[in-house]
Amino acid sequence: MLAKRHRLTQNRDFLRLRTMGRSERGLFFWLNWFPNSLPYSRFGFIATKKVGNAVRRHRGVRLVREAIRLNLEKIKKGVDMVFVLKPSILGKKYCEVEKEVVGTLRKAGLMADDH
Repeated sequence: MLAKRHRLTQNRDFLRLRTMGRSERGLFFWLNWFPNSLPYSRFGFIATKKVGNAVRRHRGVRLVREAIRLNLEKIKKGVDMVFVLKPSILGKKYCEVEKEVVGTLRKAGLMADDH
C-alpha cells in the first residue's frame, strides 16, 4: 500500500489533473499528470465500470498501485499523477502491468533516471 502522503484523495486534485494536466496513453491505462509544489509525488487511480465488476476493477488498481510502490524511488518527485484504467488491463499479469507502467512513465519523462 502506498503511504498516505503519496495518495491523491481530494476531488479538486483529480479535477485539476483532468482539466490542466498533461496526458500519456498506455496499453492498459491513461496517465494524467501535473506538477505539484510538494517534495514528493502523489498518485490516484480510477477504474470505471467499463473495466468490469468491482473485483476486476480493484485487481487492476492493485496491480498498477503495486508497480508504483515498487518503483517509487525511480519516479520524479513533485508530480501528481492519475491512472485511468482501461478494460485491456483485465487478465494481465503483474510483470506485464509493471513493464507498461514504467514504460509509460519513461515516455512521459516522469522517471528520475531519465535525462
